[in-house]
Amino acid sequence: MKEKNTPQPEPEISDSSAETAAEEYAVPEVIEEAEAVPTPTRNAPPSAYAVVSGNDQDHVYLSRCLYKNLTRKKSLSVHHIQRRLHEWGYSEAYLDKDGYYGDHTQAAVKKFQEDHGLDGDGSMDSKTLMAIFEGDTNVMVIID
Repeated sequence: MKEKNTPQPEPEISDSSAETAAEEYAVPEVIEEAEAVPTPTRNAPPSAYAVVSGNDQDHVYLSRCLYKNLTRKKSLSVHHIQRRLHEWGYSEAYLDKDGYYGDHTQAAVKKFQEDHGLDGDGSMDSKTLMAIFEGDTNVMVIID
């Protein structure tokens, strides 16, 4: 047997209780001073173009970062290098952004090495790879 729905009486709200509730949840109309947002330092730029999400990490292998690797043209490791160099401000690496360690990526790596006091000619070595990914939590550098 079905029960009949009987209408419930509406609760009474007085003007004073409504005003008190509104005051408790009022949002200030004008913010006098905004908090300063910290800008990223040159030492560790943020990873705005993350490929992974959450606590996952992609591995970046030194052995897969070969200039003009004809046997394996595309590499996720090189793609991460190109993304990260672009984040550092070396946009010429992004011209090669296909995962191929070509002339543009080599030029960006060489400029990065010069700007960070690293010895190098645009070839990837362990010190350069570690420096490029400093502060990037999206990847784990594997020196193999």
